[in-house]
Amino acid sequence: MGRGDSREGTEEGEGGRRVRLGQALLLRGLVTLEQLEAATVRQVTAGGRLGTNLVELGFLKDQDLRETLAAMHSVRPADPADLRAIPAELIRLLTPALAERYRAIPFRRDRYGVHVALTDPVNTRILDDLRVRLDREIRPYIVSESRMLYCLKKYYRVEPYHRYAQLVARFAAEEAQATRQGAGQTITLREEDLSDARQVLAQRLAQVTSREELGRALLRYAGGILDRAALFTVQGEQAVGWLALGDRDARERIGQLILPLTGEGLLAEVARSQAVYVGRLPDGPENGPLREALGTPGARGACALPITYENRTVMLLYGEGPRQAALASRQADLTRTALQASVALQILVLRNRLLDM
Repeated sequence: MGRGDSREGTEEGEGGRRVRLGQALLLRGLVTLEQLEAATVRQVTAGGRLGTNLVELGFLKDQDLRETLAAMHSVRPADPADLRAIPAELIRLLTPALAERYRAIPFRRDRYGVHVALTDPVNTRILDDLRVRLDREIRPYIVSESRMLYCLKKYYRVEPYHRYAQLVARFAAEEAQATRQGAGQTITLREEDLSDARQVLAQRLAQVTSREELGRALLRYAGGILDRAALFTVQGEQAVGWLALGDRDARERIGQLILPLTGEGLLAEVARSQAVYVGRLPDGPENGPLREALGTPGARGACALPITYENRTVMLLYGEGPRQAALASRQADLTRTALQASVALQILVLRNRLLDM
């Protein structure tokens, strides 16, 4: 079972008919048919489970997903509060390899057995194996795929694929905010900061008449919410630095930067998945040149937006700025921004075709 398992659960409906997750969510009125179709398309192109894609797109809350899955499987949902501070002795019941393999997080132990959060709590093979390994009765609870990936990273240091890093960062932000609220110290990005900037961007994009105007509009938008940003064009299997915010040296370094899109770097992953990334720039040699070009002093909040044309990524906007938690809470807004820019690019191409006739 890999980190990108795309299977979904089913439940028995009338007459023994199997009801899939999408149908269950529609019946509960939690998503619309249009949202379900959009998430299905994204699942095909980006991978992951359907529920994960619905949460990523901002169509569904993780709590509603968790409760729906619990009803479908007739098991209890794991409360995020129960997973917030798990004792080390429980975490040590499983090795990181086994926790990732089973997608299992032990979080409580009592006279009834070991309570375990799972993404597949009705898999008898997994339950039997855990029962033998732990020599205790297993009390299964269900969690969403994204919540599981967050817990695997937090407790077992199992890094998710870049494909899931943005959701993992969102859960980290929510947990950090809950902790700060408990201490009376809430730090968030104002609700209007990104939405207002996006509205201004939409007005500017509607008026662009050239590629250069499009690029400058995107950078002006980035300058309103980020400290540093760079715009890349996709040429074959490379991301070529084009425009940048920051000091003169940073702009010159970006202008000379060429990054491969065939490896494991962040821009390569965003170009392939065509999904907005919010988190921090991952460590590793693939991302070193990007970090050095922008002159990043250390770990910061980061985002990467794909600009697409005819299902191909043709531009990439990368930026760094406020705290990771602040940006993570606005992923849906950034996703809409990427869509706006893609639509503006299509209009620009059509305008040029019309003028050439």
